[in-house]
Amino acid sequence: RYGARYSPSTISVGEPGFTNYTVDLQTGEFLQIWRGDFLETTPMWHGRGETQLSVPLGSVIELTGKPSLALMTDKNAAWPDSNTTYTNLGYDIDPSGRPIFKYTLGNASVRESFAATDEGRKLSHTFTITPGQETQEIWCRVASGNDIVEQPNGLYAINNKQYFIELPLKGKEKPFIRTTAQNTKELLLPVKATNNTGTLTYSIVW
Repeated sequence: RYGARYSPSTISVGEPGFTNYTVDLQTGEFLQIWRGDFLETTPMWHGRGETQLSVPLGSVIELTGKPSLALMTDKNAAWPDSNTTYTNLGYDIDPSGRPIFKYTLGNASVRESFAATDEGRKLSHTFTITPGQETQEIWCRVASGNDIVEQPNGLYAINNKQYFIELPLKGKEKPFIRTTAQNTKELLLPVKATNNTGTLTYSIVW
């Protein structure tokens, strides 16, 4: 089962296993995930369709609506609310029917994709990054929340185990947890933008 629904700047995708997510194509922000049926789209066409909203038919985990990737001068820099160097290039469709979102970040080119795994219990999130002439390091904000706690099994519990983050066991770069000025937590993972094309993947488990 695949499905997609568009609003003026967002796309919602339904994966096999009743796993669903929404991405803002204009800003590159990963907005929400949910498990269950796809969308109630009546508000988009009923009457004048003024709200242009589609309503997820499941229990939604709302994310912070900030970019997943950002250029940072060092690991202590504040995570941006938006990327001024982000340019949307649309998306391709892979052989399985999933969208691959394309954009540039500075001089780097990014291909971003999602896939439900483990019978819908996980949503993998993958970035393939070609640095081009970009000289700054790219960082990935894997998760944020009121609390982030590393578990004995290697998972990271977000917001009192609302959901978990699973990272590759043999990843070259080590993630770290930091406290923001708002006293929230962020789980960051560095991506060396000056290296050759590389891939970064993590999974959301809930």
